[in-house]
Amino acid sequence: MIGKTILHYKILEKIGAGGMGVVYKAEDIELKRTVALKFLPAELTRSDEAKNRFLHEAQAASSLEHNNICNIHEIGRTEDDQLFVVMACYEGETLKEKIERGPLIIDEAVEIAIQISQGLVKAHEKGMIHRDIKPSNIFITTDGIAKIIDFGLAKLAGKTVLTKEGTTLGTVNYMSPEQSRAEGTDHRTDIWSLGTVLYEMITGQAPFKGEYEQAVVYSIMNEEPEPLTSLRTGMPMDLEQIVSKTLAKNPDERYQHADDLLVDLKHVFNTLETTRKIPTTKIETKTKEQKYFKKYFLAAAAMVLVIVAFFLIKPFFIKEITPGEAKPIVVISFKNQTGDRTYDYLQEAIPNLLITRLEQSKYLQVISWERIYDLLKQMGKQDVEVINQDVGFEICRLEGVEAIVLGSFIKAGDVFATDVKVLDVKSKQLLKSASSKGEGVGSILQNQIDDLSQEIAQSVYISESTIKESKLRISDVTTSSMEAYHYFLRGQDALDKMYSEDAKNFLEKAIQLDSTFALASLYLAWANDALNEDEARDTNYEKAKIYAHRAGEKDSLYIEAYYANRIEKNPEKRLAILQEMAKRYPKEKRVFYDLGLYYQERKQYEEAISIYQQVLKLDPSYGPVFNALAYVYGDMSQFDKADEYLKKYEEVIPGDANPYDSYAELYLRTGRFEKAISKYKE
Repeated sequence: MIGKTILHYKILEKIGAGGMGVVYKAEDIELKRTVALKFLPAELTRSDEAKNRFLHEAQAASSLEHNNICNIHEIGRTEDDQLFVVMACYEGETLKEKIERGPLIIDEAVEIAIQISQGLVKAHEKGMIHRDIKPSNIFITTDGIAKIIDFGLAKLAGKTVLTKEGTTLGTVNYMSPEQSRAEGTDHRTDIWSLGTVLYEMITGQAPFKGEYEQAVVYSIMNEEPEPLTSLRTGMPMDLEQIVSKTLAKNPDERYQHADDLLVDLKHVFNTLETTRKIPTTKIETKTKEQKYFKKYFLAAAAMVLVIVAFFLIKPFFIKEITPGEAKPIVVISFKNQTGDRTYDYLQEAIPNLLITRLEQSKYLQVISWERIYDLLKQMGKQDVEVINQDVGFEICRLEGVEAIVLGSFIKAGDVFATDVKVLDVKSKQLLKSASSKGEGVGSILQNQIDDLSQEIAQSVYISESTIKESKLRISDVTTSSMEAYHYFLRGQDALDKMYSEDAKNFLEKAIQLDSTFALASLYLAWANDALNEDEARDTNYEKAKIYAHRAGEKDSLYIEAYYANRIEKNPEKRLAILQEMAKRYPKEKRVFYDLGLYYQERKQYEEAISIYQQVLKLDPSYGPVFNALAYVYGDMSQFDKADEYLKKYEEVIPGDANPYDSYAELYLRTGRFEKAISKYKE
């Protein structure tokens, strides 16, 4: 072929070959440009139907004009009717060749993945799916631009199915589970394949391996890849989570759109601490080095003096908090200034999100939303739905808190804006005011909570670098869907009231919107448990454990404790976790309540009663504890005492169904059948 002229293309040299054909470098004689010609294997276009299908796919692919997609100029035919594709020709190498020299620098790998994602976003918008994303189909130019090649050809291969060896075309290592099962595929199969490519760029090895094709397919279907963090040091946890989500075997649990993946990759790239090692030219002479040495040395010396001076005067101007001096802070209800009552749920949702985000710093002691309502009950204000500034100050004084956060939100067109104020409790002076905005309610999770958290932290003399030490965004420890979070809050509230069926319905909706929402899976497991749905309960504990890295520290410990008890059948491990939590969160009544349940289940009644009394010190009107104490005394055959606690239970939640159910069970166990029937009817 070398030296031949086909149509107006003169073949210059062979530059590659693979399952999808042979590629030659050629000169376009008419337009005086260098191009690449890919001659397709004859078996791909042997029939008229296959040729027509190929032409249709190639026409669609040629419309994809994007910097990260290889341009297709035209389709040609040789005299013997062999089809070939005319593409742009670039100087550089394939990503496969690059990886073969060893794993890439982490931020270089992320940057390449960002470029591939950008190309996929464009293609998916046009309804085009690649179906064969792999290192040999990514070309890296000498300028560092990643180009996706062979768009449209993979679908052609999928239709013809067989190669000379009788196996599916394409490289099996990069096929998604649904591809491996020969099922229908959509754009999410490209997301899977990009995940395998990113894994390989970082580790130098494929995530799914085997000595033969079927072994690789088995691995794809049934095994989890070795975690990135165990194969490479300095691996950001955010990046581990991204790769894990791209490689979810169920397409519904992956990134649903390439642009969502792109956002997360850009976030990791922007926050990577590693310095990108850009190759520098070796042409610089010793004379140049000598010429600039004095200039750079003096600049560096001046910088050192500035840094030294900063640390000398810093104590006079900036008060840094040490981890042992965690600063107490309260976040209260936000005002809805949109004029639209459908946004009322954000009055509670935004403070909850801020609390969760701020909790990730060891420098802050954030009063939980549940603790706030415990204090409201002690103040006789349990019916307060929106906590205003006056009530907020009263809460702070009762709890010994020095700073309070309050705020409001407003909507103008598509722009949603949130304002916060941080006030000193004693003087009521403004410590900080800040605002953040974005497009739609979704921006609350995307950027606003993280922006505002940094401002709040700085208001109590914690540096920006310190608040960032948690490295997690709010969407990393909750959900990326504001609608899912809304359903979660409703499910949480229903579960607190023991309306387990309602809780289940709300939490299932939250998980449908975000399958990786760990805390929603935990609460759903609790709802299943209350409904005696043991199989569903265990499934949701498993799911919560898988995504525990997407929960805050406190919530992930809850997940570990329940997983240890129910799935690992290791109650002692559960006890150890709960005891550690009790030390870390001495005002978290749920922890002590769970400790009480542990002792109650083991018929260690005196220990259970002692722990439950600690819960009542935190919340003197906590209904579930009165209920638990009633059962403890019932088991101890102290029925008068049991009856006494059930009356207290009924008093703190009047009109609630569960106290009647507990009364009925107590009467049933003691042979008072008529009373039991009456209570069950109530």
